Amino acid sequence: MGDRIDISEARRYLAEFREGLQSLFNQTKSDHEQDALKVCSGYGEFVKEAPAAYLSRASEKLEKKSYKIGVAGVFSAGKSTLVNALLGEADLLPTQAGECTMSITIVTAPKPGEGEMVRAKYFGEEDALKYIFNNTRYKKLLSEFLGDIMTTSGLDLEKAAEAIRKGAEKAGKDPAQSEKKKELTEFLEAVETYRERLGSIWTDDMKNAPMYLTTNELDEGMGHLLLIEQVWLHKDNDLFSKDGFEIIDLPGTDSTNDRQKELTLGYMNEADAVLNVIEPRGIAAAGKEIFETMGQHNNSVKNKMFFIMNMFDKVQMSELGKADIEKVIQHQVFSKLIDFGLDTEKFYLTSAKYQDLQNRKDKGIITNVERKDLEGIMADCNAKLNALDPEINPKIRKLMEECYKDGGVLSFKANLMEYLKYDIQIERLREIFTDLGRVYRSTKKLLDSETGKIRELLVNKKSETQEIIEFFDDVKDVFFDKLKPVIQGVEKFSAAQMGRLRENLT
Repeated sequence: MGDRIDISEARRYLAEFREGLQSLFNQTKSDHEQDALKVCSGYGEFVKEAPAAYLSRASEKLEKKSYKIGVAGVFSAGKSTLVNALLGEADLLPTQAGECTMSITIVTAPKPGEGEMVRAKYFGEEDALKYIFNNTRYKKLLSEFLGDIMTTSGLDLEKAAEAIRKGAEKAGKDPAQSEKKKELTEFLEAVETYRERLGSIWTDDMKNAPMYLTTNELDEGMGHLLLIEQVWLHKDNDLFSKDGFEIIDLPGTDSTNDRQKELTLGYMNEADAVLNVIEPRGIAAAGKEIFETMGQHNNSVKNKMFFIMNMFDKVQMSELGKADIEKVIQHQVFSKLIDFGLDTEKFYLTSAKYQDLQNRKDKGIITNVERKDLEGIMADCNAKLNALDPEINPKIRKLMEECYKDGGVLSFKANLMEYLKYDIQIERLREIFTDLGRVYRSTKKLLDSETGKIRELLVNKKSETQEIIEFFDDVKDVFFDKLKPVIQGVEKFSAAQMGRLRENLT
């Protein structure tokens, strides 16, 4: 632990240094705006190097105390159950109904002065219709009508709606596409039912959240979901209200909608951590595709990827032998992660249902059916724990033990929190350090060549400008002496990371 950086101290040093540079920049800028003679001849070049932008960005990062966590994965891998288990919030995200919404769902704290609520952003009518024609689930079915719906001024709304109606009738003649007929018919009905909401953000009570997130138990409601672009759930949870966390529930990575895939990738880029929830059968083809595409967009995303093989409790006892389990995890998962340049240390085995049921029991809201379900999972996991082959790879065995003892969610949560509150903070400090370094070098280059000139102009007069010059004479020492612990800590941290990477490769 000796290599760890004191985050608060490093942040304080950087804040002091930023204040000094900001003061120097403000005075330099003020001098040049007021003095037609232009005190420094290199000021124009100085401005081109954008010190103001770097100072602003450093300030924003110094103030940033929130964390964004993206949750991605294939449908039916248990994403929603995992989020509920992590937050200790039973039924926050629906888990038992049909297909989930294709929209981005953001779970965050209530706004100041407001209570818990759900907000849904609806497409405008034209965008909603375009969304249907561009959705790969319906594109082929509706392709023959595309020529009829466009005019020189854009989309003809009436003709577009009629084309969707014809597409639904066409689908109804093919038993294999009967589901699409139902969905398209529902969509047209929803456009009329929710017309007043189109193009707006609609606020509702939290108890009604499921209607904005998923189809119901009768598999109804997809038409309404297709009208929704984004959903916010404002929940009063300590992780949100006190720790500044924000959960971004992303559409399934096996979604047939190209637009949603692109949105998912965009939110992955913005997130501080991305949780990829996969099934016990390993990384499926859909998962491979999204990882490869993601890598093409931004390789830096790879550094914040966590992989959670959920529902691991469902793996049969007969499949837990050394050869079988190592084949799945060592060869089908770890080898793929390494191929993608990802960290195998960020891989976990969980039973989110185990933890979710335990949370319900602890809160006294568990039903008799759920209690029996929990008891069955506990007994099954305990039997599997006792039957584990001691010769299984130690790393894999440890993951299995954590999962079978209590579902593995709490262990994963602790590691995730540590990553966000230390590793992410270190990365932010590194970025602040880099931005301030750019400002420092630009300012030094500007003033170094003019120091003599300014001193001559200010002989016998100690003005604010002279004080700034004296400050600049000392700033180099402040920069290197005060930040020495930060620099050394960052270097040690980097060395430790490289050492761990070498171990993983070995």
